[in-house]
Amino acid sequence: MSSPLFRLGRFAARHPWRAIGAWVLAAVVVITASAAVGRDLEDTFEAPDSTPSAPSSCCPPPVRATPV
Repeated sequence: MSSPLFRLGRFAARHPWRAIGAWVLAAVVVITASAAVGRDLEDTFEAPDSTPSAPSSCCPPPVRATPV
């Protein structure tokens, strides 16, 4: 495993602009594929067989600092 990583690191050190170009190309491919195949992001979460509840009374309310 160390030999391929060593060769990859040596290539990146000897050809930094090619390595940067490869990273940029990979990022463009991933972003394009995500836009083409992916779906819209969701910000909701629902657990099955659960009901919403009020915060439990196990913890005291947070202490608020009072101005001096």
